[in-house]
Amino acid sequence: MSPSTHSNNSLTMNRREAIKRTAMMLGAAVSSTTIAGCLGEDRPEAGSKPQFITKAQAKLVGAASDLILPATDTPGALDVGVPELIDVLYGKYMTAEEK
Repeated sequence: MSPSTHSNNSLTMNRREAIKRTAMMLGAAVSSTTIAGCLGEDRPEAGSKPQFITKAQAKLVGAASDLILPATDTPGALDVGVPELIDVLYGKYMTAEEK
């Protein structure tokens, strides 16, 4: 392998890694601002009644979110109101086609 080939491969990998990290940072920034905006005035209280989904759907969302993020020595999905947030996201921010 010639020295120029080695340096080109090295530069290509560095550019790929830089693009990958930039995309991840942008995704994190967009995701956090989107969630923060959604949690603004529409933020429901944990344990409140569902507004946009049925009680059966709310139970399913609660069970699924608790399986994914159960409470341990830190709060779990139910403790921080994930099912209520999903209810609001579903009702206010999804189009009819997405629902």
